[in-house]
Amino acid sequence: MFSVTLINLSADGRTATEGARPLDLGRLTPSEFSALLDAFATIDEIQNLKSDPEIRVQTKRERFTIRTGDGKLFLYDARRPNEPAYVYSSAQIIAELDGSAADQRTSAPFVTLTAKERSQAPVEAPPTPEELATIAEFRPTQVPWFLIVASVALAGLVAVVAETSSTNPELPPLTPLTTAEKSREDAAVTGVYMTSNLPNGHGIAVLGDGNLKLFTINGQAAPSVVLGSFKFGRIGETLYLATNQPGGLIKIIDSKSLEFCGLVFSRVQ
Repeated sequence: MFSVTLINLSADGRTATEGARPLDLGRLTPSEFSALLDAFATIDEIQNLKSDPEIRVQTKRERFTIRTGDGKLFLYDARRPNEPAYVYSSAQIIAELDGSAADQRTSAPFVTLTAKERSQAPVEAPPTPEELATIAEFRPTQVPWFLIVASVALAGLVAVVAETSSTNPELPPLTPLTTAEKSREDAAVTGVYMTSNLPNGHGIAVLGDGNLKLFTINGQAAPSVVLGSFKFGRIGETLYLATNQPGGLIKIIDSKSLEFCGLVFSRVQ
């Protein structure tokens, strides 16, 4: 049995709602929990990015957090939030939580040999000092592949922003909007904009009330997200979002597209 709590998520795992109260589902059987995970993996991508839903699960000894993106499930150790996620299917997550996966990893396929077979079995020579030194030197440098993928994707977003910040010429000061204009434009621009929904695609979620998210789609991890804020302003007739992030201004091209750091983001919601 698994103790399950939903964050920003409906009881069936299919709908994300930002700011929703945590929903305690109590103790679920493996089959019930597996069905919930499968439903969670199909959640609308835009809802997922805007609301950051997650499933928190506790076993007898461990606590985990599960997120989703691009149809995948990402398992995090709640006690080690800075460690990268594991990309698992619902069945693999169940196996990790109930301990059967660990048992499988530590079990060995023992084979019983006869006395004659044991006597004829070759004796493996112990490793030489040079081989031991090579092993000791190699092992600590191994980096999980999913950590490399996530780091590269986030580094790409930072590089784009940093390069644009250093090469853009100084822009004239923004003319602030009136209260009525801000209210009107806030309603009009709120939404999600993306360069692509493929891995390494970038996005901007304008949440309204001066808040936004910059994110990058990762192939083997949950989206990399940077929280930010903005203020409206104009340069001539062009409307901008002045952010507190490197890269500065987000240009509103029209009702369906934004420009930031030399990239065009098209509205997807």
